[in-house]
Amino acid sequence: DGMWYLVADGRESQACTSVLAGSIAFAPGKGAVAACVVGIAGGVSVDVDGSRGPVYDVILTRKGGKIVFDSASAFHYLAVRGSDVLMVSEKLTP
Repeated sequence: DGMWYLVADGRESQACTSVLAGSIAFAPGKGAVAACVVGIAGGVSVDVDGSRGPVYDVILTRKGGKIVFDSASAFHYLAVRGSDVLMVSEKLTP
């Protein structure tokens, strides 16, 4: 159907229109989780093992921008919504 699906631990994510090349990041540690930027209707979001975060106009991944894991359960990235540039920090729930 022209859509992309991410699979983590045998579970398929919601459909997305694209996966941004070069945006994949892995949390440190054993059994690491993977995060990447996905395109969806109305913008982009960070998908972590099939779960999506908030929707933004742009998630910065060029010229050094990337998803950065601060620990095995926390990460941050830069995003744009309207005219605002945001530093977004997220924590993973067990």
